[in-house]
Amino acid sequence: MEKIIDIEEQIIELTNFYKKLKYKKIQRAIYIIYGELEFKTVSPEVVRGKYNVEIQVTKRFPSEVPSVKEVGGIIPEDFHKNDSETLCLGVETEIKLFLRNTPNLLKFVNSFVVPYFYSFKIWQKTGNFPFGERPHFVNGIIEFYKEFLLLNNLSSIINILKYIYNKGDLNGYCRCPCGSGKNINECFHQEKLKELSKINIKDDLYYIYWYYNKINGKRKKPIIFPLTLENFEKLYGNKNK
Repeated sequence: MEKIIDIEEQIIELTNFYKKLKYKKIQRAIYIIYGELEFKTVSPEVVRGKYNVEIQVTKRFPSEVPSVKEVGGIIPEDFHKNDSETLCLGVETEIKLFLRNTPNLLKFVNSFVVPYFYSFKIWQKTGNFPFGERPHFVNGIIEFYKEFLLLNNLSSIINILKYIYNKGDLNGYCRCPCGSGKNINECFHQEKLKELSKINIKDDLYYIYWYYNKINGKRKKPIIFPLTLENFEKLYGNKNK
């Protein structure tokens, strides 16, 4: 059973650490943390920064990733922002896996938000990204899975995600969907499959499958997002059948 998170307790921990941040409850299950996020990093380079932010977090944390905006007008529109003006802190699945293992709001800010602003400062100074730069949208998602699963074959990645989506057996003697020919309990992917099975990978499967079909000339454009159950089942089939 998952541990119940007291989100207000975690928000108080965050605002006690970053003294210029405040918070308010805007709906029954939604909080806004706002104010100046002031930080100093010492590694890999000493950097000081101050940014006005709005962080929206819900009581579904950590399964729901907080959204973060920079509201002081410092970050350009074309610097790793989503269409909703929230900061693109990384591939959402990567963040969900982090939060699954480290369900702490302060550590989320220190591990994703501060490094984002740190990267921006270094990029302003040198034109380079100190931690590298993921491609946007589906290419970034694919890059993450290639690194996480140590696979370059896109169809193998799709097979793994489909297997997880269809709630395949992760402990028995079924063949691993990675294509190694080994049983799951003999393949090093078993632990990776178990990790991914604990989060929602449906959107990743959708976008990667669409991209795979696109580069193979099978689909010119994705189904309109958000997915409806009807469209999703047309694409993947009904997992309950």
